[in-house]
Amino acid sequence: MNDLVAIVTVRRLLLELGYALAPEDINGRIGPLSLWISEPRPDLDGHSPMSALAQPGGEDLLRQCLARLVADRHGPSSATPASGSTSSD
Repeated sequence: MNDLVAIVTVRRLLLELGYALAPEDINGRIGPLSLWISEPRPDLDGHSPMSALAQPGGEDLLRQCLARLVADRHGPSSATPASGSTSSD
């Protein structure tokens, strides 16, 4: 899977979960997210988010992983609640 497609998918999933990532760099560099998608994660059975997305059912698995991360922390350090989102906290 192309890393830019994976990044777009992660951003979309985060928006669906009610979080919008701020742009990492005004010069168009992706930054930390590009590193995160390529590193193996124990909650993805040792796969990186990018390789998990390339597998059948990978998007659902990644959505669950992101939902846990968003719930465990009040969002990644660069994430902010999306405008118009509702929170049940």
